[in-house]
Amino acid sequence: MVDGRIKEELQNKAEEVTEGSVQNGDVVTINYVGTKDGVAFDGGTANNYELTIGSGTFIDGFEDGIIGMKKGETKDLDLTFPKEYSSEELAGQEVVFKVTLQSFKRAPELTDTWVAKNTDCKSVDDYKKEIRTTLETSAQNTLRETAWNTVLSASEVKEYPQEDLDTAKTEFRSLYENYAKQGDMTLEDFVKAQGISMDDFEEQSGQYAEFKVKQNLIVQGIM
Repeated sequence: MVDGRIKEELQNKAEEVTEGSVQNGDVVTINYVGTKDGVAFDGGTANNYELTIGSGTFIDGFEDGIIGMKKGETKDLDLTFPKEYSSEELAGQEVVFKVTLQSFKRAPELTDTWVAKNTDCKSVDDYKKEIRTTLETSAQNTLRETAWNTVLSASEVKEYPQEDLDTAKTEFRSLYENYAKQGDMTLEDFVKAQGISMDDFEEQSGQYAEFKVKQNLIVQGIM
C-alpha cells in the first residue's frame, strides 16, 4: 500500500517528455481509429485519450505497441480481440488501430532530491515512513467508524427522552437560523431557497434529533 500510494503521488507529478520515446509506465495522450476490414467500428475511435502504458486498459498488444513511439508519430497496430470479448461482432476478430501519439508524460524517479523538493521530508526513507503513518491512521479511523456504525445499526431505541429531542431540535433550528442570518434572510426564506417547505424542514429536524439522541443514548449505555 505504501508503494502504491507513492506511485500515485509520482504519477501526479508526471511531466511532459519532449524527446525520446514512450516507456512502460508513461502516461500518453493519443488519437486512435480502430477498423475491421477497413471499416471503422463503434467504440473504436477517440481523440486526446489519456492512457497509462501498462495499465491493461486495452486489449493485448495495444499498449505494448505504443512503447517506443515518439511524439507526433502515427503507427498501425494489427491486433486481435479476445474470443471472450463482450462485443460479439468484435470477439476474436482481427482489427487495425491507427494510433497517433500526441504527447506523453513520465513520472519522476523517487530520490532523496525529489522528496526534499516536493514533500516535507528529507529522504526516501522518511517519506515512506510518513506515508505508512498516514495509511495506518486512516486504517484505524476506518476501523473505529466501522465499529461505531455496526453498533449504531444493531441498536434499537425503545424510548426517546422528549427533553433530549427538544434540545436537539433547537440546535438544528439555531444552526439554520445562523445560516439564514449570514445570508441576510429569514429562516423561512432560507429554507425555501433550499427547495423545501417548512414542513420538510421540521421533518428533517426530527430526524436529526432522533439520530443525535440515539447516538448519545448508545454512548451512555456503553459507559
